[in-house]
Amino acid sequence: MRHLQRFALALAVTLLVAQARGGTQAPAGVRFDEFAPTTFSVVTHDTRAMAAAWADVLGIAVPPINQPDVTYPPSFEGDRTGKPTMASLQAVNMTVSLHQPPPGTYWRQILDTHGERLYRMNFRVHGLADQTAYFERAGGKLVIGDPAKVPYVNVNLWPKYGVALELNGVAADAPEPAPRPAPPAGSFANNPVVKIAFVVPNLTEAVRDYRALFGLSAPVTGATKSIVFPQSAKADRATTINWAKLTFPNGVLLELNEPHGGASVWRTHLQAHGRSIFSVGLRVKSVREAAAYLASKGGVLVFGGPGARYAGFDFTSKLGTIIEIQE
Repeated sequence: MRHLQRFALALAVTLLVAQARGGTQAPAGVRFDEFAPTTFSVVTHDTRAMAAAWADVLGIAVPPINQPDVTYPPSFEGDRTGKPTMASLQAVNMTVSLHQPPPGTYWRQILDTHGERLYRMNFRVHGLADQTAYFERAGGKLVIGDPAKVPYVNVNLWPKYGVALELNGVAADAPEPAPRPAPPAGSFANNPVVKIAFVVPNLTEAVRDYRALFGLSAPVTGATKSIVFPQSAKADRATTINWAKLTFPNGVLLELNEPHGGASVWRTHLQAHGRSIFSVGLRVKSVREAAAYLASKGGVLVFGGPGARYAGFDFTSKLGTIIEIQE
């Protein structure tokens, strides 16, 4: 009996050590929750056209187009000379980054599989190598960059989490980045991004997974039992949404949405892309005024509307995402 007890104790200790080494538990000194997302990225077939479309909606100048050199990890087996075609646009509290990927890369795989869409978030991090290893243990794959050579990496978490992350390493004693240039007065770019939303098939599992992945505090949860749809929407009017809101350090929300009912924009997204990143949400002073503006820019109203305190406009064909607004 004592022999079995000693064996059981030894086995328990061994399992705990293995979990600490190989699970998603972050080792001492690794912090993956201290920075909020700084950028959201869209993968596209045509950076130039999409940059012009984003600039038009945001009400800012069309940005320059560039083709930066890219460092790939040792495991990359494709053409290392390929360069993405990229552009960046500055909103009041976030950057919009557009990527036209070269062949043979994870960017191209996402584009070929899911089409032009929102696909990635950026974070500033301390201890880039440790952070990269943490997200690899969580199921991600290092696909861009090399912590031993450059201060950035991309970790592809699409198979499980429906998002990729870019991690930009900064020294622990590095000064805070310079304030973002203010958008032109009165431009739509002055409306702050307040949430990045995902669609998920099981809210309980998603809360557990994303909370653990980003080290976030317990969420606020609830359900929307009555959704406003425009007359033109091909949607089940009985659709409901169970949701959870996790908060990043700067107050930006990671919102998880589990749809119930028949046809809806959430159901369509879930069927096409599985658990994945879905929309960008902005806070506006007036939904009525902002809705009229977005409609004038070619957005298709898919839920909410001028008479509600929220609205969602489908800009997937132009911007690669749904734009949500709320007062």
